[in-house]
Amino acid sequence: MRKAIATGLLAAVMGTGSAAAMLVRQADVPAMVKASDLIVVGRAADVQIDAKSASETLVVWVDRVIAGSGPGRLSVRLSLPQPGSSLGTVAPEQYGLFFLHATGENGVYTAADVSSPALPAAPGRARGAAPSDALGGVAHELARVLTASAADLVGLKDAAAAQHLYWEAANALEAIPGTVTGPELRAVASADATPARLWAVAVLLNADEAASSAADYLKSVEGDLIKPPPGAGLAVARLAVSIQAKVNAPKAVPVLARLLQSSEMVVRRGAANALARIATPDVIAPLAKIALNDQERDIRYYAVRGLSQATGAPIPTLPSFYEKEAEMLGRWRSWARINVR
Repeated sequence: MRKAIATGLLAAVMGTGSAAAMLVRQADVPAMVKASDLIVVGRAADVQIDAKSASETLVVWVDRVIAGSGPGRLSVRLSLPQPGSSLGTVAPEQYGLFFLHATGENGVYTAADVSSPALPAAPGRARGAAPSDALGGVAHELARVLTASAADLVGLKDAAAAQHLYWEAANALEAIPGTVTGPELRAVASADATPARLWAVAVLLNADEAASSAADYLKSVEGDLIKPPPGAGLAVARLAVSIQAKVNAPKAVPVLARLLQSSEMVVRRGAANALARIATPDVIAPLAKIALNDQERDIRYYAVRGLSQATGAPIPTLPSFYEKEAEMLGRWRSWARINVR
């Protein structure tokens, strides 16, 4: 099931860009921490369905406590999702971060956020001390997911199944302030581990601090973006969406120009979109020489849009470009032969 979800996410991101980020709901992690009486890392077991009350009861075997205090074996009751419902559920043997609210009923807990009863976690203890505050502890656990192997996460050597868990962890990390996640993510991004550092950079680019650091972050993973290693497809796609949405610093132009040579269309599209948005004189050469001749239609549009913006020419809409593409490309290619060296 997770492999199918991961495959669907990858196909959607490759096809629709930033809209695919909405395929996995982003949990409000700070609110979940605040609403929780107990936050633990552990494994769900003994899931029992009660059709009459439309609920499920499960046992969570606790490995470690992030906030609050409780026994090593917890009983958790969740309402079952109905068609069209936003309620979340927990699969048998699911390992994760559980955000729990005490019901006062014989030690029974329920989800602090009914739509996100659990987030991914990696089994085993990390080296070094975890942050003492609850939100920092949650960020620490989520960052550990990014560095875990597929076998550690899902008990199988199945990288495709793990991709969904990496995506969920990155989504949750993006909901936490960068002042909390920054140290954890920078440590992951600086390590020589792929795709972990790609996921970390994707989240860092969405942090408030990223504007001045975007070029350095992209340089650190440039090789993996130009020629992605096996098993990194979804991480590359997620990072490309971050580039398309967030990178706007002129300092990033040289690395963005090199990313126009990527073997992955989604990376070239993200880079061309960012260059078109930056629209300084430095973007003219890479857009005219490379993006204007890309095999992907939308990338050619970003080239025309960026060249128009950078030179003060009228900026075409996407529909008008589709209608008169040959004419616009011909005009800009002729212009480039004369004006771009």
